[in-house]
Amino acid sequence: MVGLATFAGTDSAENCVYYGVDIGRTFCGCWGLDLYYRYNSGRFDREPAPGQGFKDGGEWHHLGLKATYEQALGGGPVYLWGGLGGGYFWTNNYIANDDGPEIFAEAGVGFNLGRNWAIRAGVNVHGMDTTVTRKFPADDGKSRWLWIIAPVAELEFRF
Repeated sequence: MVGLATFAGTDSAENCVYYGVDIGRTFCGCWGLDLYYRYNSGRFDREPAPGQGFKDGGEWHHLGLKATYEQALGGGPVYLWGGLGGGYFWTNNYIANDDGPEIFAEAGVGFNLGRNWAIRAGVNVHGMDTTVTRKFPADDGKSRWLWIIAPVAELEFRF
């Protein structure tokens, strides 16, 4: 999967690269359980003194477990999919890195290309309480809810 990480919340970052992989199992009734890994980068504005801003960039890693569901539309090749779960995130290369628990959700539409292949488009959402890179140094160490919202395109292989 590939997409564009967009950020929402206090002191959010610029849009950046987003990609990941899922490994899972779908059971009878279209329910599944997946392990997910996601990577994204992000550059935050940083204001050390009024009018003297710079950027603080780094990497985000997300690892977790999610329950999934797929539902065919009208018996054809088009289906809806979604997932809910939670995991752990950590950051690298920021002035002030952070790690901790996260919540995760995804939803979208898919198209079966055959027995083993499908293409999908949707959105992934990560929510976390984090202290990573605040705009003003006076806020360093103070947590806030930050959301990563990523429109994605996926290629799915089933075996």
